[in-house]
Amino acid sequence: MKTIKIQEDCGIKKIGEFYDEIMLAMENEDSFVLDFSGVRRVDLSVAQVVKALRRYCEYKGGICEIRNASEETARLLSYAGIH
Repeated sequence: MKTIKIQEDCGIKKIGEFYDEIMLAMENEDSFVLDFSGVRRVDLSVAQVVKALRRYCEYKGGICEIRNASEETARLLSYAGIH
């Protein structure tokens, strides 16, 4: 299971870097841990990529875990249907 540390400033301006990192990792992995320890807030672009990664993992029989999310980050992700 690959761990991906989400950058503190991951948002619409840097979503391309996050997306590229995930696409590269998906070539060799089907399960991921997303470490949100340095993130205070997320925007919709991050939520969309996380949601797509979760669907991919489910399709491949893997899992996608979210760890170390602040209460605010977890709440914002839950608004997008990510629990």
